[in-house]
Amino acid sequence: MFLADTFHNIGSLGWGLVHSIPKIVRQPSLWPDRPRKSAIRRYLDNAYFRIFRHGICLGYNGMGLDLKGAPIRDVLINSDRRPKFEFWVKKQHKDWTTVVEDKYLLYLYLKAHGLPVVPVFAYIVNGAVYGDGVASVEELENMLLKRGRSFFLKATDDLGGKNVHKINIVDGEFVGRDLAFQDMLKKGRYIIQPVIVNHPDLRKFNASTLNTLRLNTCWNRDGDVELWDGGFIRIGHAGSSIDNFAAGGLAVGVNGDGTLREHGINHDANYNYRLYSEHPDSHICFTGCKVPRYFEAIAIVKRAQRLFPMIPSIGWDVCITEDGILLLEANWNWGIEEIEMINGYHAMNRWKEIYNTWRNK
Repeated sequence: MFLADTFHNIGSLGWGLVHSIPKIVRQPSLWPDRPRKSAIRRYLDNAYFRIFRHGICLGYNGMGLDLKGAPIRDVLINSDRRPKFEFWVKKQHKDWTTVVEDKYLLYLYLKAHGLPVVPVFAYIVNGAVYGDGVASVEELENMLLKRGRSFFLKATDDLGGKNVHKINIVDGEFVGRDLAFQDMLKKGRYIIQPVIVNHPDLRKFNASTLNTLRLNTCWNRDGDVELWDGGFIRIGHAGSSIDNFAAGGLAVGVNGDGTLREHGINHDANYNYRLYSEHPDSHICFTGCKVPRYFEAIAIVKRAQRLFPMIPSIGWDVCITEDGILLLEANWNWGIEEIEMINGYHAMNRWKEIYNTWRNK
């Protein structure tokens, strides 16, 4: 086993040095008007990440680390953060992370404590249906067809929107699915949720997606909850039904006063990042636009974090509607690289501040 692990690690390192790193170095900078480091220096920077930090900094160019004078030691990449999160949670109770990761358990827990959440019509486990007035997939199908409204079918353990299906009802038939509705539900765990409509100030950027606000909360040294940073808004592209990076969505940082930052970012399947000053479809500029109900959302996610005393930090996906705030999902192991790209690469010092507060508890 030891020899197998050793050979695997050597192979992984070699692959990074000859394939992954050159691929990152060849990417164009997102800051073309500013001088870059040489290709050799960019290669050495990324080799440092791979050898000493045991990971690849996928957002190296997008974070501005390819620019002359940009330090890399204060940058926190996922491989740095994940072991700390795992240590934290193992030291406490892993049951808490299960509640966060499972969309249905999270819904029940938050709702039971009076927090506003996106409704769940039904919970399906390997074909068994649990919901109001329905006890089978056939009854569920009939109930949804009678409602005649679009809905989302989600795997309860989905990450990145990979197992999220928007299903429309047209002329009494389901549209927008790859399999027959009943066949989809025979294996696995799913929830069914309604389509939520954004506040007009967010819908104007792109109306085909629910453009969610991501707010990351964390426990501080005073034993209370604060925000990691100002958060960001995810905005989907025209025609898409989800706003995730994986589906081509953009992320735009939020300033402390609730206004959007100057630029948004996204990346393709090969993690080539691009910078935008306006939405590429609607052509609405981001600068100065206000996030509606921003401070109301902050107050709600802080209340929600206090329900998880054993999890140091949670990333909340928040729906902002005309009628108020709804919590959609939560992530205890949220990605850090996009945060650093969107709101500045200060996360290493920020993480040390929060982590060192907890490590001896």
